[in-house]
Amino acid sequence: MVAILGRDFGSMLIAEREASGATPKSESSEQGSPADGASWHDAFWPVIVMVGVTVVLILHTGSASDPDAPPQDLLTTFGSGDTYLALVYGSLSGLLTAMTLSWCRGTLSTSQIRDSAFTGAGHVVGALTILWVAWALSGLTTADHLGTGEYLGGLL
Repeated sequence: MVAILGRDFGSMLIAEREASGATPKSESSEQGSPADGASWHDAFWPVIVMVGVTVVLILHTGSASDPDAPPQDLLTTFGSGDTYLALVYGSLSGLLTAMTLSWCRGTLSTSQIRDSAFTGAGHVVGALTILWVAWALSGLTTADHLGTGEYLGGLL
């Protein structure tokens, strides 16, 4: 509809006007633009660190779950790992890597790093809430509490 009528609205209208030089750039529109000196390394290394720390912690917690047990295969070790702990520390290490890279390279100021961290945290609150509720419900539906699996199995 927008393409047929040739009309823009909202943030696209603002961006079109800024691109044509009709209005000066606002501070909020400059926040999303890449900083001088930014490169693909600024996004690549935090992701690699996050994935690496997460996988290593899952394997470490999976192998440390029962030290007296005989050695397990890789899939069993990975399956018995503490994924919650690994994801928390993995994401924290990725965040710290991104913050350190941005600060050391001078691509972002300290206040921009802080603002970006809070903005990013705000974007994932909904997903974290859903995961937390699912985790809480999975604990409540075990045989010790509600016995949902046994009940549904009996219906089938």
